[in-house]
Amino acid sequence: MDDLSPFDDREDLTLYDKYGGAATVTEMVKAFYRRAMANPLLSHYFRGVAMDSLLRHQSLFVSFMMGKRDPIFAEIDLYEAHRRLRITRTAYEEMMKVLRETLLAAGMHPADAQVLCERLDSRRDAILGADTVQSSA
Repeated sequence: MDDLSPFDDREDLTLYDKYGGAATVTEMVKAFYRRAMANPLLSHYFRGVAMDSLLRHQSLFVSFMMGKRDPIFAEIDLYEAHRRLRITRTAYEEMMKVLRETLLAAGMHPADAQVLCERLDSRRDAILGADTVQSSA
């Protein structure tokens, strides 16, 4: 994958714009899922999943989290979208670790990777729900 080094250091740019928009986000999301599906703690979450659809959806969601305006994701029910998966806190932490590694391996500046991870992590409770299992089964 190409280096995601910032094209422009202007502070008024969103992370989405700073790193090149849709094409870059799509490649980053693909790299993330390759890593996640190769991870023994996470791979079972993707069995039977229509990956093309998931990649499109997640590319849009990550774009939104990187600052691209999208009213669809402003109202999405993340818990309902993830409830059937019964994601454990351990698996969630591993997923965040894989994400961070993917962003850094792609060349995203560490401070920007931290900002994006914090934005995503701010949705933790919405994704996991209150009845989340503490560790993997």
